[in-house]
Amino acid sequence: MKKIIWILLFVFLGSCENVQYLDFYPSSVRARVEWKKGPSSTQENNFIVTLWDTHTGSEAKPSLDSHYEFDVQLWMSNCGPSGGHPSSPVKIKKIAGGVFEVSEAYFPMKGLWDVNLKLKKNNQLAIALLYVKVEK
Repeated sequence: MKKIIWILLFVFLGSCENVQYLDFYPSSVRARVEWKKGPSSTQENNFIVTLWDTHTGSEAKPSLDSHYEFDVQLWMSNCGPSGGHPSSPVKIKKIAGGVFEVSEAYFPMKGLWDVNLKLKKNNQLAIALLYVKVEK
């Protein structure tokens, strides 16, 4: 079965805001990313991701079909001819329906990082991409 990939590219340059919103296009899933610690290259970073289907939930009452698998990957793509590299895997803890705590997120170098949020259901993959500039 072919996988369908939906991608929304959301650009966030700078680290002054601690909340960003993303859409998993063209699905009806929306995400709120709230940084609790970071982004920084000098410490462990952690953030809360709240997911909801805009047809059945809201930011105040997040809900997400339990059949979705949620994953996060950190990737540095602007590091010269090497083509980029990932960071170590993050730890994801489900707090409630549609709410996840992401910890042990490390950005070992300053620069522009991709935070890939992935949802998978029935061999369909939805991706929201958040660019984060790590300056300290």
